[in-house]
Amino acid sequence: MKTDPRPAQSPPGDDPLSHLHKMSTTAGLGSGEYVAVNGAAVFALILGLFSALTLFEEILLILPLTCIVVAIIAWRQINQSNGTQTGKSLVAVALACALGFGGFVVIKETTRGLRTRDDRAAINRAVIELGDKIKAGDMTGAYLMFSDNFRQTVDTERFNRQMNLVRESELLGKLKGTEWNGLAEFQNDAATGQRYAFTKVKMNLDKTTLDVETMLRKDKGRWIFENMSTLFPPPERPRQ
Repeated sequence: MKTDPRPAQSPPGDDPLSHLHKMSTTAGLGSGEYVAVNGAAVFALILGLFSALTLFEEILLILPLTCIVVAIIAWRQINQSNGTQTGKSLVAVALACALGFGGFVVIKETTRGLRTRDDRAAINRAVIELGDKIKAGDMTGAYLMFSDNFRQTVDTERFNRQMNLVRESELLGKLKGTEWNGLAEFQNDAATGQRYAFTKVKMNLDKTTLDVETMLRKDKGRWIFENMSTLFPPPERPRQ
């Protein structure tokens, strides 16, 4: 019996490609087929972890902001993948890191900004009050606005003599008042927790204006004058 060497022909209308294995469009839905991890989700996780750097440098807040944007994109891509992509858990961790680190820094900076605003207002009041006391000749009240450290270095006699020259002199004229330009460098002593402000106080006299280098310290919620190096320079150390 002879066999026909010609290949068997497919029935009419039969598509030869239909016999090839087709990749399921619902891969991962109740099957053991491979499900890809969304690349954007991985990138978002990396950004979320690196958001911890904002604790050291506020300018790096761009990292958690970018992480949130990438995480939203990844979440949408996964939802639209019809089950062929995974990574929502990575997105959740990324968002938690970004919101946690970024939110902490934002709250910290906002709190510091509010505290600095209150400190500036208190310093401005102290500067004006000091000028009013000197102008009125209340040297005792003005002296008490300075810290104990200052008073241990500058006695009342020296203080009164110098402030009376500021109050009224033939060379400079009378004191019209003191003012502050609002500029200050704030520093916190890590060892003691005390807060300092380095600034200049303007003493307006009839014939001139004195820019007095000043350091203030916050003591029990009140700003006091720690020194005025322009008017009361530290004593020179004896030469060896």
